[in-house]
Amino acid sequence: MTEVGKAIRQRRLELGMTQQELASRVGISRQYLTEIETGRRKPTLNTLERLFLVLGLSLQVETQEAPHA
Repeated sequence: MTEVGKAIRQRRLELGMTQQELASRVGISRQYLTEIETGRRKPTLNTLERLFLVLGLSLQVETQEAPHA
């Protein structure tokens, strides 16, 4: 399970939502959501954005400093 998939599943359960409910609200199949949650598939950025919006999550991007030569 990926960190993203784990976060999506955890938040969905906190909100008391079934996979079918979340998938319907986001506009994806329940099977696709299952695959995202278990790490078998990676969501597109658009799908990830819709998932996070429905779940009330935010996406934070961090950069790593390049090693000095």
